[in-house]
Amino acid sequence: CGKKVDAVRKVSLREIPGRLLVHLKRFEFNLSSYQKKKLNDELTFPIELDLYPYSEQGVAEADTIAKGESPIPLAESIAASVLASQDTNRCSSKGAGSGDSPPAMIKPRSYYRYKLCGVLAHRGTVDSGHYYSFIGHSNDDIEKGKDKWWRYNDTQVTPFNTQLLPYECHGGSLATRRYLGANESGDPLYEEVVSPKHWSAYMLMYKRITPEKQELEK
Repeated sequence: CGKKVDAVRKVSLREIPGRLLVHLKRFEFNLSSYQKKKLNDELTFPIELDLYPYSEQGVAEADTIAKGESPIPLAESIAASVLASQDTNRCSSKGAGSGDSPPAMIKPRSYYRYKLCGVLAHRGTVDSGHYYSFIGHSNDDIEKGKDKWWRYNDTQVTPFNTQLLPYECHGGSLATRRYLGANESGDPLYEEVVSPKHWSAYMLMYKRITPEKQELEK
């Protein structure tokens, strides 16, 4: 403290809710043209999500291994690294009016593992369109690995196969064939047309695979 040093800024997760909502940036406003735009780029997402590499605990572990230190007493190394980080933050925040960080706690790896349980999708343009959803059937089915999904589209509720998620929710482009006519022999002629999909996921809902005790009590 009290001197200038080279610093590396890192952002990591410490506390994560049992139900995680991920909002995807599918709309933007161009400050140059003053126009709204829908982003149809392809964005893939996993059925099972492991946030450990992005957690405070996981970053500390990666730093420990990068330094060539033995990962055997990993819990102690992670705790020391996290506490040192907190001490640095407290030192740099003195006089800024911010309080101390809560003490570091080592969490099991299961704390960071999630499974997809719902997708909110949008079909249309930036100015108009329709929202609908794909939802896992129940908590018990998801935890046991027996996912049963349904598509909710206004009053229509139909079974849904998660193998169709890439087509329905990842965005990107779609290749189709356009009929051009027939050649001299009468055979049909086609050309391939690639156009962006105007339907994709807008929000993802994940649920911790192994709920903590307080989550089960709610």
